Amino acid sequence: MNERPDTDSVPDVFADRYTLEASPFGAVFSFALQEGGIEKARRIHDVATVRMTLEHLKTLAFLTWQQVVALEKTHGCRFDMPDAMLADLKIDRARWRAFWYGEVAPKTVMAEQVDGKLAEAVPTGA
Repeated sequence: MNERPDTDSVPDVFADRYTLEASPFGAVFSFALQEGGIEKARRIHDVATVRMTLEHLKTLAFLTWQQVVALEKTHGCRFDMPDAMLADLKIDRARWRAFWYGEVAPKTVMAEQVDGKLAEAVPTGA
């Protein structure tokens, strides 16, 4: 017998920050909410943890990209990030545009996280 899920037990949360931890055995998203402003001590509260397989993570990433690009096309706009935010995340504007919009990025190998630090992008040559 198919019963409707109890929607009261399904979490409905808002988060303004997250961390992602991944290993060959799976991935864990930890979502959090930062309270307070510049004047107040900032407190961060965990709001949800979501665990998944790496296959699910890759599918989620692809489908999210696909839906955002379709939404932008439908509405004739781009939901872009300010340069300061990209710089804070150590994301190059050209790589951002190449990922989201298929624009050609400089001929470099994608920078990778190495021991928790962002490695330099390596030129590919020709």
